[in-house]
Amino acid sequence: MSRKSRTDAVVVGRSDGDLEALLQFYVERPDDAFEAVSAMSAHDPEQCWRFLEVARRSGLSDLQMASLAAGPFEDMMKRYGDDFIGRVEAAAGADHNMRTLVATVWRAGMSDALWGRIVALRARLRITPL
Repeated sequence: MSRKSRTDAVVVGRSDGDLEALLQFYVERPDDAFEAVSAMSAHDPEQCWRFLEVARRSGLSDLQMASLAAGPFEDMMKRYGDDFIGRVEAAAGADHNMRTLVATVWRAGMSDALWGRIVALRARLRITPL
């Protein structure tokens, strides 16, 4: 029987506890967790959204949230942003960590229409891009 890596174990389970473990691994060893988190943002956007929700509730610093913006959030938005922009807009109104994601995400291949909504959200909520 082969041994699974730590990232395999946490991605397969898909529970909030598994996502919390993956987040902790991502924070502690981002280079080692990159592949699992990147695959999730590319191929399982709903799971990526749940991962980002866990991150938003976890008490991460703004710098750590910015790292997530430049990684899984940006990747998810460029591929599936039209499906998630409504959720982003709704969450940003009440959540500091979502506003941090919105402030620090780069365009990175997003459509003009989607990027326009990000820019409009920043203006409406007075979010300064970082």
